[in-house]
Amino acid sequence: LQPDAAPVLDVRGLTGEQLYDSLVRATGFRDTGRANSPREQFLTRFAPTGKPSEPETSIPQALALMNGRFVSDATTLVSSPTLLAACETPGLALNDRIELLYVAALSRKPTAKELARMVRHVNDVHETRLAERLGDVFWVLLNSAEFRLNH
Repeated sequence: LQPDAAPVLDVRGLTGEQLYDSLVRATGFRDTGRANSPREQFLTRFAPTGKPSEPETSIPQALALMNGRFVSDATTLVSSPTLLAACETPGLALNDRIELLYVAALSRKPTAKELARMVRHVNDVHETRLAERLGDVFWVLLNSAEFRLNH
């Protein structure tokens, strides 16, 4: 045993159900439970193909997260309760708005470096595009490895 050895982390992808439930919690999405619901569609796309103990992410699954309707809606002001709160809560500074998205998606505050990078991205455009740029921040967080992996 080496005293200086780094601990081994058991990092693995979330199952389809875990990923869906995490997205629902982070975005504030409300599933109506109707036939052919978004949950059913999502779980069909993310059905396990390998060992149940080793969830994997395929290219179609990754594309569904990056370009699919669920994440697209979750990062659009008119259909995202979390993004709406980040954009329209009165009295929040930009740093607070970005922090709200980090906490919703990753259950942690951004590091100083992450916050600085996101503030630069949001401030890079006119104030009228604040919701669009905060939606970009939320999209990045929901598609990050930190969000998709169980660690």
